[in-house]
Amino acid sequence: MSQKEFKFNERDARYLWIIYSAYESSVPVLGPSEVSEQLSVSKVTAYQELRKLVAMGYAIHVPSKGFMISEKGTQIVRQLIRNHRILETFFVHVLNMPLDEACSNARSLEFAARAEFIDRLCAFLGHPSYCPHGYEIPHSENCYKRRGKDDE
Repeated sequence: MSQKEFKFNERDARYLWIIYSAYESSVPVLGPSEVSEQLSVSKVTAYQELRKLVAMGYAIHVPSKGFMISEKGTQIVRQLIRNHRILETFFVHVLNMPLDEACSNARSLEFAARAEFIDRLCAFLGHPSYCPHGYEIPHSENCYKRRGKDDE
């Protein structure tokens, strides 16, 4: 996944994360009201932002029901999750940061980190399977392709 695919900002990512989380919790469609409550913004603001995500191809509008995440949006969120968990693992295991501080720093950097950098960091860490919180770390195809080269 190239950096060019990240044409949205961190605010967009928060909205995307909310509809992705709902999807993962078996609530595939969310209305602007639910999103506005979670982000403490007006329903109009939530609706406008969700429409923007639809225009960018990251979400799908389901008339009279709400919004759901698209495949493209799912790929972006999964990359952000990977970025966060690899960064967090590095901070805890290499820099000996406390977990809460590592998580906070990872949250600040997950959006800016390029996939190539995360792949190299993953290889440096020995391709960990789980982050310090115990959540599975998704691995990219490129990371697996590099695995043999970096481990030699």
